[in-house]
Amino acid sequence: TAIIRLLVSPAQECTFDKQGRIQIPLSLRSHAGLAKEIVVVGHFDKIEIFNQSRYDQVTHNSESFLQENPQDMADLGF
Repeated sequence: TAIIRLLVSPAQECTFDKQGRIQIPLSLRSHAGLAKEIVVVGHFDKIEIFNQSRYDQVTHNSESFLQENPQDMADLGF
């Protein structure tokens, strides 16, 4: 519970402007390192927003993990 609280504690409800753009508060943009180039990823019923370099790092780490642990993909039916 403490870990989950720590991970989601900076979460905030975001609103949309009149043009339908999501308004991400400055505190969250700073926390995520969002600047000019961002990546928006659909994740089932949520979205994830990354700065480009962090997304590249997360993708690389995921690919490396799957190469080192192929049974995990097999267990999911892939």
